[in-house]
Amino acid sequence: MLANRTFEALAHARRREVLSVLRDHQRMSAGQLAEHLGVPRPTLSGHLNVLKGAELIVGERDGTTIWYRLNLSVMEETAHLVLSLLTRENTALKVRAAVLADLTDNHHVRMRKAV
Repeated sequence: MLANRTFEALAHARRREVLSVLRDHQRMSAGQLAEHLGVPRPTLSGHLNVLKGAELIVGERDGTTIWYRLNLSVMEETAHLVLSLLTRENTALKVRAAVLADLTDNHHVRMRKAV
């Protein structure tokens, strides 16, 4: 189940850091990510494989370079799943969820314009 792989991938702090860096830089190669994060390439490669398996990132080959970027559709699905779990009973959480959903939608629009 994709949701299980997604949450397993998000459970590791280094993988969340990779996602944050990709959010800020749009796309990066494995070498750029390793240098930016200060981790050895083999260590990063393992994290990238987990993130790809969870479909949180996409790798696009350009010659000999693979450019990694966030998979926004899976990120949005995950955010909506979490929000749906938070908003069943609690009105205050529903308001926060609506605000977060709006921010997510606005971020998605900005990311599409940037690409």
